[in-house]
Amino acid sequence: MKFSNLMVVIGLSITLVFSIILAVTIGPVNVSFVDVYKVILNKGFNIGEGDAI
Repeated sequence: MKFSNLMVVIGLSITLVFSIILAVTIGPVNVSFVDVYKVILNKGFNIGEGDAI
């Protein structure tokens, strides 16, 4: 994979993650950005403590 293609893939991946977090944050329920970030890290990547959520 060329360097420029790799940068495009990385950029689009970052954009996708932030758009998901933004969509969940401004959805119908009032949820803080930090809580959304903790849940996505815990459920998606198994990072952090599950009982803290």
